[in-house]
Amino acid sequence: MRAPAVVLTAQQRQDFERLNRAATAEQREVLRARVVLRAAEDLSNIDIAQELRVDRKTVGKWRSRFARRGAEGLEDAPRSGRPPKTDAVARCQIVAVACSLGSQVEGSKPEAVRQELEHLIAQLTGKGVLGANESQQANAAADTIYHAACRLRGPRAEEEPARTRWTLATLAQAVADAEIAHLSASSLWRILNQSELKPHRQKMWLHSPDPDFKRKVTEICELYLRPPPDASVICIDEKTSIQILRRIHPGRHAMPGRLAREEFEYERQGTLCLFAGFEVQTGQVFGRLREARTAWDTRRFMEDLASWRPGRKIHVVWDNLNTHAEAQWQDFNRAHGSRFHFHYTPIHASWVNQVECFFSIFSKRLLERSSFSCPEDFVWKARTFLAHWNQHEAKPFRWRFAGYPSQAELARVRAA
Repeated sequence: MRAPAVVLTAQQRQDFERLNRAATAEQREVLRARVVLRAAEDLSNIDIAQELRVDRKTVGKWRSRFARRGAEGLEDAPRSGRPPKTDAVARCQIVAVACSLGSQVEGSKPEAVRQELEHLIAQLTGKGVLGANESQQANAAADTIYHAACRLRGPRAEEEPARTRWTLATLAQAVADAEIAHLSASSLWRILNQSELKPHRQKMWLHSPDPDFKRKVTEICELYLRPPPDASVICIDEKTSIQILRRIHPGRHAMPGRLAREEFEYERQGTLCLFAGFEVQTGQVFGRLREARTAWDTRRFMEDLASWRPGRKIHVVWDNLNTHAEAQWQDFNRAHGSRFHFHYTPIHASWVNQVECFFSIFSKRLLERSSFSCPEDFVWKARTFLAHWNQHEAKPFRWRFAGYPSQAELARVRAA
């Protein structure tokens, strides 16, 4: 039987010749390209096999595939592989258990449970973990999945300890106890890895219950990005309970090939509180050290701050601490000609206060790896740090977040 003829376009010939010359191409791809190039010269399968030192059947296989399907025929056909030990339903059950889905939806309405499961199955289908038929099976077995996961709501026996984190061993045991499947740790890991699921990891998250969250954040960001030309925007907060520590033994400096070493034991020399105001336009910091954070200490700090920027309007950005309650500062504001304007960050949103950025710098440069011989030593070093900052390093932070657009702005964007 005559071998099928192979005809190459100019572009195909160029691509195959480039692949043949490539030094980093896979050898199996190079071999297939050479077979097609020789077949296009109307050589027989025997001649090509002798030249390339391969079996004649190998040449005939790739020559026929290219003749029938073109370049796509040179790709490896999908292999069935060994049948999986777990079907689609069992894999969804395992993922549901790993996500603690049963405890999350406990007490929810049945329709909410089904929506949660359907969303999970859709994600697995989108990632290619489940095929079309498997997805249909999983949706049909949603109730079974839910009941299997619900068996793992908390301890099932008095002697079983409560869990806050899965390990592969405990998860495999839980899956077996729920009569889902008996899997090894490696098989269980592959199922989780295909779903991009890492139940042993988590991120901290803090929700702000403030109903005016977006409005307050946008108002403060507006002050940062477009501060009033005739006023100072000053972010105020307190860094409380700063521990003044003295290391029992001196540490060692870093050396080539050796990390710095710090003594673990220390003595507490007391605590102090740093009141600080960060001026957004200049990056200047006004700070005062106090022994406590009482209403009197806050009032004393604000009086000193008023003298720091005399006669100038001041927009104060601070949190909702009880010593910052607006009613307490009406008399103070009237005594200073009503030149203070107070803006409160939302609850649980200290990240919007720029003085927290300065506190981070202060902690990393002065407090970490520190050893203070006495409280006076700390006070001197803290004041020296603030003076050096204001003289040499003070500059505005590059604030990029612009807040949340209003409904009117969103409507204009959609209309455009």
